[in-house]
Amino acid sequence: MHNRKSLPGFTLVELMVTLAVASILVGIATPSFQTMISNSRLTGATNELIGALSFARSEAVKRGIQVTILRKDSNSAVWESGWDIFVDADGDNTFIPDVATQCLPNQDCLLRSHEALPAGYTLRTGNSYDDRATYLPNGLSWTPIGDTFTLCDGSHDDNQSRRIVISPMGRARIDPLAAPPGTCP
Repeated sequence: MHNRKSLPGFTLVELMVTLAVASILVGIATPSFQTMISNSRLTGATNELIGALSFARSEAVKRGIQVTILRKDSNSAVWESGWDIFVDADGDNTFIPDVATQCLPNQDCLLRSHEALPAGYTLRTGNSYDDRATYLPNGLSWTPIGDTFTLCDGSHDDNQSRRIVISPMGRARIDPLAAPPGTCP
């Protein structure tokens, strides 16, 4: 008779059971992980817009001059192509670039330029900010009634959207109580 020592390790059956359990767990976790990634991207784009609005407002107050956010898209109320933030020295709500690299008094000056949102995302607004959002030197919105931006990811699911409300005072905030959150195109 041979005296066999048992060697440490897994049997084939134990390995197959472990792989089956692992694949079931991965199958359950994957959709949840994809939703988390989608929500994170949507939150990032929302924060980018709120940051741009807050930046424009603070620059208007700091510089004591009108600052405008102008959409890059040629279609009214369509903002997903990006936007430019500029000092609007002449108050005409149009950006006329100057060859000088510094912001000199009485000239329009680009402060920031934001690229387009990721593919599939939409950013639309109501009637007040169709083409631009303008802040006066006192930090108030040029439009006395405010407006709402609706940001959607590519899913066309209204529940996967964010509403960014700009008060008549010019303050931007996310509206968490909106039901549905917004209407996606």
